[in-house]
Amino acid sequence: MEMLEWIPVEQAGQIETVCELAREIWTDRYLGAYGSMELDYLLRTWQSPGAVRRQIDGGHMEYRLICYDGAEVGYAGLREKEDALWVYHAYIRGEYHGNRTVTGMLELIERECAARGLARVYAVVDRKNSRALDYCERLGLHLLERRTWEAGPDFPMELCVFEMKIRK
Repeated sequence: MEMLEWIPVEQAGQIETVCELAREIWTDRYLGAYGSMELDYLLRTWQSPGAVRRQIDGGHMEYRLICYDGAEVGYAGLREKEDALWVYHAYIRGEYHGNRTVTGMLELIERECAARGLARVYAVVDRKNSRALDYCERLGLHLLERRTWEAGPDFPMELCVFEMKIRK
């Protein structure tokens, strides 16, 4: 496998890159599941430069850029809580699926847990992201619960929380 990097997002330019990736990937993944107004609302509210900066500065989320052979191909949004690493965002551009980048991203998440001394990962997956749900099932991750989250006014989203135990 080519070089896969996991880069902490701190600089304004890195935040811009995360937001550009979010717009591209979310549009590709969710436009059929949500209308364009809902998708635009989600991106504006949760994945705009100001929103991402507030999440980072407030300690609510850490972001990582995922680079494959030098190209920025995805990102992850993480939060350590309840003695586990919660993964709220884990996205790879569609054209990079199938060349072990998704598996490599999972390995990076496992290494992050090991470095922090954490034994569990909770992956939060939108119920409408069938590709991610299928991947979690293929990996044998345990579906812990389904939650309804109010993403905005009259905009509920069903989220699936998967648990993965980290090998030590």
